[in-house]
Amino acid sequence: MHICRKQCCTCQVSTQTHVIESVKELKILGVSFDSKYSWKPHINNLTKSLTKSSNIIKFLANDKYNCQPTTLVQIVKSLSLSKIDFGLPLYGLAPKTQIKPIKSILNNALRTALGAFRSTPIYNIYVESNITPLETRIQHLQAKLSKTIIQSTDTPLKPILDKILKNKITKYRNSAIQKSIISCSNLGLPVNPIKPTPKSNPPWNLSPESIDIALSKYRKDQTNLSVFIKEFSDIKSKMNNFTFIYTDGSLYNHIPAYAITTETTVLKMAILPTYSSVFTAEIIAILEAIEISRTIKGKICICSDSLSALNSIKNIDNNSHYPTLIRESITKLYPKIKILWIPSHVGIIGNEFADNAAKYATTAPLVTTKNLNQTDINKYIKSKLSNNSLNLLQNTSSWYQTININYTNINDYSKNKEITSLSRRDQTKFIRLRLGHTRLTHQYRMLQSTSNTCQFCNQVAMTLNHILNECVAFNPARNPFPNGNLHSAISNPTTSNILRILNFLKKTKTINLI
Repeated sequence: MHICRKQCCTCQVSTQTHVIESVKELKILGVSFDSKYSWKPHINNLTKSLTKSSNIIKFLANDKYNCQPTTLVQIVKSLSLSKIDFGLPLYGLAPKTQIKPIKSILNNALRTALGAFRSTPIYNIYVESNITPLETRIQHLQAKLSKTIIQSTDTPLKPILDKILKNKITKYRNSAIQKSIISCSNLGLPVNPIKPTPKSNPPWNLSPESIDIALSKYRKDQTNLSVFIKEFSDIKSKMNNFTFIYTDGSLYNHIPAYAITTETTVLKMAILPTYSSVFTAEIIAILEAIEISRTIKGKICICSDSLSALNSIKNIDNNSHYPTLIRESITKLYPKIKILWIPSHVGIIGNEFADNAAKYATTAPLVTTKNLNQTDINKYIKSKLSNNSLNLLQNTSSWYQTININYTNINDYSKNKEITSLSRRDQTKFIRLRLGHTRLTHQYRMLQSTSNTCQFCNQVAMTLNHILNECVAFNPARNPFPNGNLHSAISNPTTSNILRILNFLKKTKTINLI
């Protein structure tokens, strides 16, 4: 394929005796594009595939199959969303007019699964089915690509990233990689790729004597504190040719920090990005202590009170960035450096001093140390994306916002056996009430009528709030509810409330009008 901006390009690639055939469309790893670097081929193929999937949803949504709405939503996720998400950060860069057919097919599939009408506000359907819109999914997947950018070391992606980061010229349309870099910056994540972890020494060369966790045989809740102090004193007396330094990580006022000290002097203290965990603070403190130990003459014993951090270093199957880096360093520097586990808050002077220094570091104006722990980054991105999903509720209709204060969805109230035993028709009636769009209240739109007066009392406009709480014709049917308020029953979709709402509709003979 020859990618060119010219309208009529006659460029050919040939050897001495053979002309290499040029194609106008190419498919690589399931993603198709053409010689104009357009995503039209992929979007057209995807549209045809999604249409077949939506036909399956329409077939199963028939009342005679009695398929649960939750089941149909899961089928939409399996048949449609899985295809849409594949390559979405790439073809999602296409113009909105090209993406529109995919968006329409997804919206219709969700409406069919929930039994909603075509005129139902689409954001109500997204929140109720617990699925994010296509635009939000593009942003989410681009944010997830930032993990790949941060973890890229000696991959083919690294020279591309270095070139993009050095080039400060802003293009009219950013690529998928550039948008992921922007997502990194917006999330406060490090943009520069990490340096390759050196692997000159295999992990099994780690000496068992390099990491000592012998004191962990004593259970802290069953051992007198004086025993720990005596055992530690014995270790120090046997290692009188070692210089002891202490590390500690802390999380105070949601600010992670670490400190490296002797018994009387602070060697280093710094804060970490807010998404860092205490475990990461502890293990970064050990790594920084190793770097400090390189500048100190003689043998060094690094004391840490994080048993989980030391176990992760000892575990040669742990290929995470920081444990691998520490394992490599202490193997290379053996026998200069030894890491010792000590219990926290038992009266060991150096440990208490390091703990106080780490807490002080959260309030001191220090330089932030980068955190490249993949687990912390994954949790941080996941929490950020979930917060963005909560913002979808702001785009829903006013009715849906009033009845969905707790951000519930169909998965929260349809798992009970009593609910699953209901027919699909009854379940869709309740879902339509929650979505705020029923045949009874919006018939004037469907039939293009100008009158929307309540046909039961002929007084005010026909709305769900009027039918459920105000219409005098239905007062006897509201008696089983507290204060006759059916609005709270829809807001709190428990099993009993759903059954009461359905009984109310049957008593008032409006269930077939919903």
